[in-house]
Amino acid sequence: MSTIAPAEKICSGCGRLLPLRLFRFRKRELNDRHAECGSCHNERMKRRTAKTRQTDLNQLLMDVNRNGGLRRYRRVEALATAAIARFGGLDRLVRLWREVTEQAHDQGKPHVAVRSLEALGHLLTVAAKSQEAAAQETRDELAQMSDAELHEAELRAVRLAIREQPELAVAAALELGWTVVPPEDCGDSQAGNVDG
Repeated sequence: MSTIAPAEKICSGCGRLLPLRLFRFRKRELNDRHAECGSCHNERMKRRTAKTRQTDLNQLLMDVNRNGGLRRYRRVEALATAAIARFGGLDRLVRLWREVTEQAHDQGKPHVAVRSLEALGHLLTVAAKSQEAAAQETRDELAQMSDAELHEAELRAVRLAIREQPELAVAAALELGWTVVPPEDCGDSQAGNVDG
């Protein structure tokens, strides 16, 4: 006697009766599906990610304030670098920090908002000092280079830029009025010949 699989299933998240195709397959058993629909799963994962980021941000806030702000510059610098990397860039970190600060203020916790802003101020000061130190280091290195070394460094930078964005070379060649000839084999690693 054969059994017929149901074409619909009740989602454990929203409680609706939905077509089976809206439920993800289980990894271990390809004939079985998850209890919640794809939409409920996506929403749950968004909430989970937001909660994890909130927890990480709160931990960062405590670490920055615990380390005395700028008194322990290296520790705060390391925290700033890690936070920027963890949250996907400085803009996303500041945006999330702003949300946390506004949320704390709305919940009647002004001391949390003040501590958050204080920690953000520490991080931004460290980031600015770190950026200036890196720029000064680059200026010092360039000042010590000979003309030949500067020329070689320029060539490496141009080659790297072209390797990362070949369309820049094509645009520059066309701007100069050159004819760009694509390589015969599209899989070739050469960018093509440019006749001048």
